[in-house]
Amino acid sequence: MLRHLLASLAAFTCLTAGLLAAPTAQATVSPGNAALDWAETHTTGHPFVWGGTGPYGYDCSGLVMESYLHADGITLPHSTVAMITSGHLTRTYHPQRGDLAMFGPVGAPAHVEIVAERPDTTFGAHDTGSLVGWTGYGGTWVPTAFYSVH
Repeated sequence: MLRHLLASLAAFTCLTAGLLAAPTAQATVSPGNAALDWAETHTTGHPFVWGGTGPYGYDCSGLVMESYLHADGITLPHSTVAMITSGHLTRTYHPQRGDLAMFGPVGAPAHVEIVAERPDTTFGAHDTGSLVGWTGYGGTWVPTAFYSVH
C-alpha cells in the first residue's frame, strides 16, 4: 500500500513539475491590437456623439483616444490633427490591425478610425446618426494616411 502511495506521489510530482516550471515567453500584444480589442469589446453599438469620449457615446477621435488609454495607457489628444503632432504616431504605408486610418487632407485630417482585421475596413465612430462599429471604405471614402501608435 505504501509503495503504491509513493508511486502515485512520484507520478504526481513529475506531472506537476512541468506546470511549475518557469513560464515561457508569450507573444506581446501591440498597442494597436490592444486598443482595437478594447474598442470592439466596450464601444460597439454606442452612438456617435459629437465631442463624446464615452461611455455613452463617442466621436471619432474620442473613441481612438479612449481605446488607446484603456488598452495601453497611451494618452492621445482629442483631435485628429493634434494626434499627428503628439509624438505618439508614426506614418506607415503598410497598415496593420490597430493602426490609425486618417481621412481628409494629409497633415490636417478631419476623421480618424482604427484599422480593423478585415480588408478595407475600419472600426470607429463614423458620423452623426451612426453607431460605433465597422465601416468599409472605398470609392471616394478612403483613408489618406495611416499611422501606427507607440
